[in-house]
Amino acid sequence: MKKLCFLLAAAIAPVFITGCSSGTKTVNEEAGEKGQTGATLTFEDCDKLVKGILTDLFKSQRLAKSDGSRYVMAIGKIDKDPGIDIDKDQILWNIKTELTNSGLVAVTSAIAAEKKDTSVLVQGSRQTRGDDEFNQSNVPQKGTLVAPDLTIDGKITHVRKRMDGGNMQVEYYVQLKITDLKTGLDFWQKQVRTVKYGDAKEIRATLGAP
Repeated sequence: MKKLCFLLAAAIAPVFITGCSSGTKTVNEEAGEKGQTGATLTFEDCDKLVKGILTDLFKSQRLAKSDGSRYVMAIGKIDKDPGIDIDKDQILWNIKTELTNSGLVAVTSAIAAEKKDTSVLVQGSRQTRGDDEFNQSNVPQKGTLVAPDLTIDGKITHVRKRMDGGNMQVEYYVQLKITDLKTGLDFWQKQVRTVKYGDAKEIRATLGAP
């Protein structure tokens, strides 16, 4: 009898522990699925959302020019809410990679919102003008740099919503916007979101107050 009780307890215990365990989940609204994750937006989450936005951009034909030439685009900035632990530089690098490798747009390294996103050799190569050690026939001449037509910027933000039972839902929004530098007009923009929910205390501990 004792042995039977022990076996029953051993079988019930994992169920009890699983049922009582807490954790923040990601809500896949399109697939209707929920996966176990952390409370904050991960780099993998953000990278997937960014690539989805850019895929929509490429499919939209918005970058197609009637004369067959390509727009030249400069890399802008990514802003994010406090508490969202995302490497903005890595996100920008991935955006630049996707744009460049698409072949639909030319990305300049001569000018960017942040100096670190430019190539020091673009200007450095021009300092060789008049240097006898360099063959002047292939030294970049004045007026050869191509100014950008467009710039791309982004923002990562979130909204919290209290739920019953001490839980909280967090909606993360990833936004990308392209601006026409000549006119200052918005050229294209898109926003996507992912939703996570879990214990409010755990989420506050990760993202901070409120």
